[in-house]
Amino acid sequence: MTSPYLIAILAYLIGLTGLSVFLSRRVKTGADFMVAGRGLSLPILVGTLFATWIGSGTIIASAGLSYRVGISALWGPSGAWLGIFLLFFIARRARRLKAFTIPDLLEARYNPAARLLGTLVTVIAYTVITSYQFRAGGMVLNLVGGIDPEVGMAVTAIFVIAFTAFAGMVSVAYTDFVNGVILTVGILVSFPMILADAGGWEGLTRSLGPEFFAPFHGETEGIGAMNLFLPTLLLLLGESNMYSRFFSARDEGVAYRAVIWWIIGVVIIETCVVLIGTSGRILSPDLAARYPELANPSELIVPHLILTTLHPAIGILLLAATAAIIVSTADSFLLTPAVNVQHDLWERFVRPWLRAPVLKPDNHGSDHSIETQKSSGNGPPERRMRRLCNFLPESPTDRERILFLRVVVILLGIWAYLQVTFFPNVLQAALYAYTMYGASLTPAILAAFTWKRATPLAGACSVATGMITTLLWEFALQPRLSGSALGEVDPVIPAVLLSILTLVVVSLISRPPEREKWQPFFDAG
Repeated sequence: MTSPYLIAILAYLIGLTGLSVFLSRRVKTGADFMVAGRGLSLPILVGTLFATWIGSGTIIASAGLSYRVGISALWGPSGAWLGIFLLFFIARRARRLKAFTIPDLLEARYNPAARLLGTLVTVIAYTVITSYQFRAGGMVLNLVGGIDPEVGMAVTAIFVIAFTAFAGMVSVAYTDFVNGVILTVGILVSFPMILADAGGWEGLTRSLGPEFFAPFHGETEGIGAMNLFLPTLLLLLGESNMYSRFFSARDEGVAYRAVIWWIIGVVIIETCVVLIGTSGRILSPDLAARYPELANPSELIVPHLILTTLHPAIGILLLAATAAIIVSTADSFLLTPAVNVQHDLWERFVRPWLRAPVLKPDNHGSDHSIETQKSSGNGPPERRMRRLCNFLPESPTDRERILFLRVVVILLGIWAYLQVTFFPNVLQAALYAYTMYGASLTPAILAAFTWKRATPLAGACSVATGMITTLLWEFALQPRLSGSALGEVDPVIPAVLLSILTLVVVSLISRPPEREKWQPFFDAG
């Protein structure tokens, strides 16, 4: 017999996809697809900010960590809380710039190289984040319906790709609002029930040792707390999805006020999730024995408690919302790199190059004449490839933009799905992706708004340094340092330190930027 939980999840996801198809009729321009026509109201903006951040990193990774270490798992979410607080002072100015993407900002403040590097980092990091949303979706479908995890991941991937490709930011924002409301209500209703089943706060503190309520325990001891705190802080401060929401706001005031409600909601919900995971230590101490096939069964504690401790009516609602919030996070992290590829790579560099006239040497091999792309005959591969693009109009049309974006969403979704096996668990994948993005881009992004002396060369060098250091430390150095003190240091610390050092040193030894480079980023709000 098919599980009612599975039926509810699939029905909910199908309903969201139907809503996406309906909303796709609103997509008339590339701006509609990328930034929802810059028309999001305060409630919708708060909902999409909230639902984008609260994903499997919270429901799966953070809850699983709290099952293992207790409330010290809050070191991870608290990095995001500080990041949101700091974004409060940037949101208004970010919206005023009327950009589409973070690489837009990087080129405006620095140079085209910074734009290219920003696009590369975003594609690498965000497809990893999308991939572990697929993994989390497969875990949930396996738990509630006995579906093979591989099949569950494929089903999740199909929903995410289809959902995102239909309407872009329009569908993402409005369905995020629905998902955010349902998840918030579900968590706030279920949290006191689960805590009561664990004996209340008194029973929780009595049943668990004091180490579960200490600031450092287990994986958060020593350098572990910073390994959790810094990646989330750095990701949030430079997170493309959050800035794209600011770019989508109706006006600067809406972007500014949305951050206030966003931080309130995130602090409440992430604290509740950590306490739910900690309560699970009492309610299901044998979790590893229940799921012996999983390398990290603690990551299933929230959906497990929903199934075993809550009334089915509440459980069905909360599980459906959990699955939907995973999908919401995945589609946001899939849409952003797709927009970057289309807007920051194709339209900014590749398409103009394909449309440029081809220089043909004369008989003496010195002077050159312009050969239009409509010329016939054979020639070098570069010339022949450009001739293949004669069908492209001189300027990109909205129809071209939307079609291109949908194709890129599908291709990047497939690439994200292929990355699922790269990391053994959600937490490890999350920390790697957060570090790749945060250490590479966040120092340059923050400097753009806070340091007039930051130079174009320094911005590009900082991004490159953070990216290269993260890759080398994660895949080359850390495995060789296993067992030593340095082996316990995650890439985030060396990567962000070197990225900031590069930004400062190169800025101080290079020519100061022109006033027009930094002035738009410092206009008073």
